[in-house]
Amino acid sequence: MLNALTLHKKVNNKYNMYMKKKFTQFRWLAATLLFVAAMAMPKMAWAQVTTSQPTNGNGTAANPYQITTAAELAWFRDFVNAGNETACARLEANIDMSTVCHPANESESVAELSWVPIGNNSKRWHGEFNGNNKTISNLYINASEAYSGFFGYAHNRNEGQRGIIKDIIFEKVNITSTADYSGVLAGYAWNTDISGITVNSGSINGTTDVGGIVGYAVATKISNCVNRISIEGSDYTIGGIVGYAQTSSSITNCANYGNVKGKRMVGGIVGQSNGLTLCNVFSSGDVTFSSTADGSGLVVGDVSSTLHISGYVIYNSDANRYYNTTVQEPVALGKVSSSATVTGESNIKGLSSDLLKSGWGAWLLNGCKSEGAWGQTINTDNYPVLNGTQIYPKDASMKCTYTDFSGTFTNTSSEASTVSLTHDTYTHYEYIAPTCVEGRKEYYECNGCHKKFSDAAMTVEIDNTVIERTNAHHDFGNDYVCKNCNATMPLATLGDADIVVEKTDNYDSQYGYNLFKYIADGTGTLYVKSYGDADTEGAIWTSVGGDVASSAKNDDSSSSETDFSLTFDVTQGETYIIGVRQKSHEAIEGDYVLRLRGSWTETSDRMGIEPFVWTGEGTEASPYKLTSACHLLWFAKLVNNGNTTACARLEADIDMSKVCHAADESKGVEELSWVPISKSSNPWHGSFDGNNKTISKLYINTSAENSGLFGYMLNDYVRCSIKDIIFENVNITSTANYSGVLAGYASKTDISGITVNSGSINGTYYVGGIVGNAAATKISNCVNRISIEGSVNYIGGIVGYAQSSSSITNCANYGDVKGSVNIGGIVGYIVDITLNNVFTLGNVTCGTTNPNCGLVVGYVNEKLTIQGHVLYNSDAKIYFNNAEQTVQAIGKKYTTTTITGESNIVGLNSENLKSGEGAWMLNGQQSTGAWGQQLATDDYPVLSDYKVIKAAKGDKDKNGNDTYWATFSNLNSDATLLVPSPRNLTVYNATVSNGKMTLKMRTDSQVAKEEGVLLKTDGEYVNAKANATDGLKAVDYTDNNLVETPATEKTINAETGYKLYRLTYNNSTDKTGLGFYLGLVKDENDNVISSDGSQLKATPGKAYLKVSTGAATNTATTALARSFVFPGDDETTGIGEIVIEGDAGISGSANADGRIYNLQGQQVTAPVKGLYIKNNKKEKSYKKQKGI
Repeated sequence: MLNALTLHKKVNNKYNMYMKKKFTQFRWLAATLLFVAAMAMPKMAWAQVTTSQPTNGNGTAANPYQITTAAELAWFRDFVNAGNETACARLEANIDMSTVCHPANESESVAELSWVPIGNNSKRWHGEFNGNNKTISNLYINASEAYSGFFGYAHNRNEGQRGIIKDIIFEKVNITSTADYSGVLAGYAWNTDISGITVNSGSINGTTDVGGIVGYAVATKISNCVNRISIEGSDYTIGGIVGYAQTSSSITNCANYGNVKGKRMVGGIVGQSNGLTLCNVFSSGDVTFSSTADGSGLVVGDVSSTLHISGYVIYNSDANRYYNTTVQEPVALGKVSSSATVTGESNIKGLSSDLLKSGWGAWLLNGCKSEGAWGQTINTDNYPVLNGTQIYPKDASMKCTYTDFSGTFTNTSSEASTVSLTHDTYTHYEYIAPTCVEGRKEYYECNGCHKKFSDAAMTVEIDNTVIERTNAHHDFGNDYVCKNCNATMPLATLGDADIVVEKTDNYDSQYGYNLFKYIADGTGTLYVKSYGDADTEGAIWTSVGGDVASSAKNDDSSSSETDFSLTFDVTQGETYIIGVRQKSHEAIEGDYVLRLRGSWTETSDRMGIEPFVWTGEGTEASPYKLTSACHLLWFAKLVNNGNTTACARLEADIDMSKVCHAADESKGVEELSWVPISKSSNPWHGSFDGNNKTISKLYINTSAENSGLFGYMLNDYVRCSIKDIIFENVNITSTANYSGVLAGYASKTDISGITVNSGSINGTYYVGGIVGNAAATKISNCVNRISIEGSVNYIGGIVGYAQSSSSITNCANYGDVKGSVNIGGIVGYIVDITLNNVFTLGNVTCGTTNPNCGLVVGYVNEKLTIQGHVLYNSDAKIYFNNAEQTVQAIGKKYTTTTITGESNIVGLNSENLKSGEGAWMLNGQQSTGAWGQQLATDDYPVLSDYKVIKAAKGDKDKNGNDTYWATFSNLNSDATLLVPSPRNLTVYNATVSNGKMTLKMRTDSQVAKEEGVLLKTDGEYVNAKANATDGLKAVDYTDNNLVETPATEKTINAETGYKLYRLTYNNSTDKTGLGFYLGLVKDENDNVISSDGSQLKATPGKAYLKVSTGAATNTATTALARSFVFPGDDETTGIGEIVIEGDAGISGSANADGRIYNLQGQQVTAPVKGLYIKNNKKEKSYKKQKGI
């Protein structure tokens, strides 16, 4: 059939051929052809989709869009992909998709129309979609882009709201993709809950990460889903339900009945597991793979990390596992990595087709009972099915180890019986009589299932083999041994001890307590304290059976802990008995901690012994004062045992090697890894003051998440606070997520003054020099100097991953950063953060071809706000493996990302950084602030007391060298101005009289607090360092009219009868005419408000000139000096004179030879009108000059 273009060409050809024929013939031909075209055009129009907004619903979870047609479904897709990522919908009818997506049909001139998925990598949907158990048929996709499926990409970047998709039935799907991530429901699902999805017919063929339900699942829960179609991928991670699953994903009550085919990592349920729980799932199809490089199995192809089996995993042991066309052994798990952990593997069961047909699979999947999600119509269904007919055991039996199945099941409840078990051999345990300890019943334990029975035939099962003790206490003798059971009284030592507090008789004697023997380590005061889940009370005796020497009932009034505390004077070497009991004398579930500390009289034989003393109450007002590694370990245990608001302060430098260290085989020393303070199950939210002390030799080697001095910090109502810690020689290695020298994970935490000077950290995901993952956390005045390395994702010099309006202020990273993807000198991955005056120096190395690497930030997802400046070393390198890449501050950002103040991200080369320019910029182009740099010593900005002043360039001196001038003042302390040798620096006072300025050289470069000065030097930058003490006396105003500026930038008004002058250029563009000019103030639109010196915009750290109107006026001319300009400018009108006393600008002795010099020390042979120095006295020349 003709298409429109062919018809148009034919019209032109006919016109050329019959051009000379009758006009009527042409009209007839044209009309005929137009009619044919009109007949053909409607069939081409099928390639155009007309969408329609649903008439009901507003897209919220409470009132979702109610979709009844394919056109409405296409509209919803476009609505989401336009940025409405939380839109919600519900199907109200079965949907035939063929009007919005279909293959080409050349015979009917129908063009192909591939379904564009809902959500993509830049518009990640995370709303709710309720299929309402309706059917979607004829879904057609033929794609060359990643993320193929009904949904493309489902994910909430803020790790908050989870997407929900449920109750959809798919028929006649046709999906083909030449790119990654393909699934019938979704190509990629992250933090998504998926349930009730059934794929009944069709086909899917992709490349990598292909699944019957989802291609790639991250932290996603999939339940009650069924796939019945064949799954095929040309490469790796191909699965019947999910292609690749990671990060605590789960698959529950799901079945795959289709065959699965791929190159490698092919599995009946999942292609590759990297952190997955399987609970009551079933797979019956064949698995085919073409490469033996990685595993392929009837359940899971490759297990690279954690795989947890909950309930049962059942597969058809008669299914085939093919390598190309050759049948292989039918294994459930194709390959398990040496570093992987599989728990519950014994619950993976392969059942033959006959056993599956009989009903055994459904019974096991229901947890060995009839009721549950699984059912089966016996003699009709060959396999267990979800929501099938309930089954009952009829004459079924099996071995107690859930093997050797036999018998059948029925759907008739009246025919039901129990499943009989046969047991293995047994172990016989004889009777033990109870005394003051528990006794034991005689029983027989099956060596197969390990159940306990009262008879050798193992027919009567018993749950409890314990005989309660007849005495509720031990009867200890003077030898501290129980007279009844020979138990020895447990020994208590200084430090922490985990104890179990047992039920006791209600006696007032020792019999009412759990007793502990303590031999005093010193002479002095013993402190005893107990922590647990319920109220406790304690006592101390000096002998067995004696009177109570000291006792304490529960003395805690807070709800966070229940304890007692008592003190007692002890003598070194003497034995004491400590008693602990539950206040109500009931049995206690769980462990308690008994803490002993001693404050000893210092003697020569006790020097250097650990002082095990706690000081302080653990509150913010009275924190625990920690002086040793043992104290810090005690504090960690205190927090991790439930005291989540405890506060502490370091009172000494701490060497951690006593409580955490690497193994040393030569010395027989085993490894001891630090267990971080605060855990995710019970996070700490107190305060910790490092007091600028040093923690050295922190050692961590772990496979657990949340590594650092602190582990996991979070509280929705109270912010944590950690400050002022210096780290040296850290050694941190983690094979799990979230690693930072200070903390693995910090949420709603204020962190300041942390410095990491030496050592190493090596993690996987979320690795930072200070914090691994920061959420709603403020980090300020922190420094990292070590190399940061992560094997995978989110790696940063300060923070690995930052989100939820976090901020980093006045922080520096001087170390190199290395990882695979999303790597940055300051932050690896940003969702939402503010960077304020931060600096990074080191190189960045990435390990993938699309790494998202930047010298400042690796990846910006949503929002980055720049306040102040963000500086980086433009001479630093970005490497992919060993090859240099293009240097960039930000590796990558989303198209919808908002970056405010991006122009303030500045790269300075090494020379500019060394000059002091970086420190000056980071302080807001002022000499005050957090940043400093000792010129000629520090090669880059540092957080230090050496503040940097930027001087304005003036005229050249007699040797042709540039001169620089600046004003300075310091409100906080006396200060010293410095320049490195061999540079020169001169400091002046300035006074004005009779319209003339006089500069008087000061004897040194010391400046008193709240005093203003003028300085002259031979370089652009000058140091100002606060003195250790204050005591300098400022020069009186009569001898120095320079005034200090306020602490914050603001406009100040002159007092009545005074004028204000500021140091500036007459022409700021050309930087000419440097001098003091009458104050000028402009509004926000750059309009002049005043220019007569009545106002002045003052900048912190500088000084301005405050002059009485009379002093600023020349009495001879009655003209007010509007400026005092340093010589060399052509400005003439209104210039006040400048006299420099004690410094003619000439090196060596004063000029007494009669020669004339200008103020830069240059000899003048033909002076024009102006000011000069002769014989160390000012001279005027009145020679006429053009314009005067």
